[in-house]
Amino acid sequence: MTTRDTIAGSAESGIKIFLQNWTVLPLRGLVKTYRAYKNRRTIASMRDFDDAQLADIGLSRRDIDKALDLAFRDNPYASLIQARERTARGLRRF
Repeated sequence: MTTRDTIAGSAESGIKIFLQNWTVLPLRGLVKTYRAYKNRRTIASMRDFDDAQLADIGLSRRDIDKALDLAFRDNPYASLIQARERTARGLRRF
């Protein structure tokens, strides 16, 4: 195998990788957007919980509203997890 064959082979594999990513990346974005929408719907349904139920899982209404006020691209679950950890450590501020 010559150097020319090696370069041509690596260029060909690079093109294949590009084409695979080019076709898959839009689908990943679509899946990520759908997942964010689904997560927000789940968290929005937590607004129907009463205060005692939210306290049982270590959250408050304020935590739910704060998570839903984040930008759409941000993970609202991360905000809820942090709020719950603050509650568990006793660092909750009202």
